Amino acid sequence: MRILSVSNCPALDHLGSGYVIGNFARGLRASGHQVDLLEPDDYELCRIFRPRAISYRQAAGMLTAVRRALRHKTFDLIEFWGAEAWLATRWLVHCDSSTRPLVVQHTNGPEPRYNGILRDVGVLKLNRLQTWHAEKLLPQAFLHADAVVTVS
Repeated sequence: MRILSVSNCPALDHLGSGYVIGNFARGLRASGHQVDLLEPDDYELCRIFRPRAISYRQAAGMLTAVRRALRHKTFDLIEFWGAEAWLATRWLVHCDSSTRPLVVQHTNGPEPRYNGILRDVGVLKLNRLQTWHAEKLLPQAFLHADAVVTVS
């Protein structure tokens, strides 16, 4: 199977999520699958602004990277790690369903739910744009995917 894996964090063994993502990709390769793994350094726009607006820059960068990858290769499955994939997921699910790859969204936990809980108890304070982003855009990564895998 040809898989494009797009991660919202570096696949480094000393990072919790990075450890999971890197080992998941290595496991797929060991099972005979072809895996192209894209990390933030491969697609993130305007990296000089790190860490500001990281979610927005990653969302736009993921879309650009996925479109570029699909022009050069055919994939059976595209897997995303993180809610920043909402824009690429929305674009993919509106492509011709007979030719597009399966879209799988991975999560280390239900981010939208946890964000809501943190906001409700006052731990997470978001401005109006951030609230719109967290409540309307990020959940679309999970709502529009063909499948959701939780790796808690």
